[in-house]
Formats: sequence, C-alpha cells, structure tokens
Amino acid sequence: MFADDTKCLKSVSSPSDTVQIQRDLNELSQWSNTWCLPFNVTKCSVIHFFSTSSLLSPTYYLNCSPVSTVVSQKDLGVPFSEDLSWSSHYKQLAATAYKTLGLLRRTFSSAVDIPTRKLLYTSLIRSKLTYASTVWRPHFLKDILFLERIQRRATKFILNDYHSDYKTRLIKLNMLPLMMTFELADISFFLNNFHFSDSPSNFNASNYFSFSSTSTRSSTFHKLSFNFTSHHSSHHTFFTLFPLLWNSLPPVKISLSKKTIKLHVKKTFWNHFIVRFYPNNVCSYHYVCPCFSCANLPVNSMYS
Repeated sequence: MFADDTKCLKSVSSPSDTVQIQRDLNELSQWSNTWCLPFNVTKCSVIHFFSTSSLLSPTYYLNCSPVSTVVSQKDLGVPFSEDLSWSSHYKQLAATAYKTLGLLRRTFSSAVDIPTRKLLYTSLIRSKLTYASTVWRPHFLKDILFLERIQRRATKFILNDYHSDYKTRLIKLNMLPLMMTFELADISFFLNNFHFSDSPSNFNASNYFSFSSTSTRSSTFHKLSFNFTSHHSSHHTFFTLFPLLWNSLPPVKISLSKKTIKLHVKKTFWNHFIVRFYPNNVCSYHYVCPCFSCANLPVNSMYS
C-alpha cells in the first residue's frame, strides 16, 4: 500500500497473510487517528506484485473505507507496475528527454560553445535518465537501443555534428555510452552503501550478496557472490547483475577511498569503451551486457 511516504509491504502466500495485512492497516489507522494525522484514503492505493493468475487479492480497508487497487504506482518518481516491467517508464523517460532536447535546440544555437551545450545535456537530460537507474536499467536489446538513441541524438546537438559516427562523437566529448553510465551508477551505489567505513547504513546487503570467502585473490581484493533465486523476475535485478559486473572488473583494492576506486573504475570503463565499443553492436554498449545471450556466457568468454 502506498500513502504519501508510508508503505506497507508483505509477501502473501495464504489467506492468513491477507488477514495480517488488514490487522497492520488497522493499527496504522488507529495510530494516525491518535496523533491527529489521518490518512487520506482517496490518495492511498494497493498494488499486487505477482506473476501468476492464482493470486489472493482481497479488498483492504483503511478507516473503514476500501482502498483502491491499481496496476501501476509511482514511488519517488519511478512507476512500479504489477508485473515489474519498465516499458512505460522507458517511454515516459524518452518523451521527456526528447521534449527537453527539442527545447534546447530551439533555445541555444550552434553559436553556443560545446562545453555549455554538453553541460545543458548532462544536467537537464542525462541526470533524469540516470535517476534511480539501479532499479530499472534495461536488459532487453530493444530497450537498450531505445534509450541509448536519446544520447546518440543529444551528441549530434552538442557537437553540431550530424556526420560522424556515435563513437567518434563520444570520444570528442569524453563521454561514455549511456548504458555504461548506468553501470557506473550501479558501482557508485554499491560503494556508497557497502564500502567499508564508519558510516551507518540501513541497507542489509547480506540478504542479497556477500564477499566470497573462497576467492583466490589477495584478501584486499574481493569477489562478490549472490544468493541465487530461480524466479525469472529477479534475474535482471541489481542484486543479480551487479556481482557479474563487479567480478568482471580488474582487481579493486577495497581499502582505497571511494573516490580513488571510482576513478580507477572510470579509467577501466574508458579503456574498454575505446577498444570494444561498436556503434552497430548493441551488446558493446555495456561493460557487461545484461541481455539474455550475453548473460549466459561465462564472464571470461565475454572478453576473450
């Protein structure tokens, strides 16, 4: 259930689970009324995340009023659908990006210098494209190509170059493909949440993956292992894909500062991009391609 910043979440496998959810809602309702902070039921909603038709989906009540059931719900600006697909989100991202890019083209002529136009793109368009990409970054080739096309067009605007190929334009701008930018965002998220420091974190990474104790590397270089699940909906989540990405990097000394590690990783990505990126090969848009064909290859064979 979503209500402003309040979320009530539970795995449902039997009728008793639905009863427990209703009890929790009753307690929430009682607490909110006690403190004169009643929920606005008309702004609350229920969404069922499921993969089969045999689902327990009763009507839930808040303050004795039924809570509406929806098939999609925005959370912190990201729309979550009941089947956990992101197609509508990609379309919305692209529509907003092209609208902004069109505005920039009409407002800023070719007389505006390249650094300014690059800054306009990275701050007004790419920042929105990368927002929460750790949650939703694409793994189907059609979606990868669909989103990468946005940056393809943007680089033409930035350089006022409509003849050079995509790789040449990226090199001129010292930019990586958008998909590699998403991967860097994943690594940054990992370092910000799991880097060994005194900073407290409310995120329990051990529920999803851990540093391997059987690694043949030095103790200062760690591989990641993850808790495998057979459910198809989790095969392309951050917690499944990230260990593959991390383990494919050259040895990373985790005792270094986050800033130093990020610089090391960016240099690795850039060298990989220069050697292995081909504008007509969608699988080369990533450091580790998440598509079905590449995901089933051993990591070493992907870079042989």
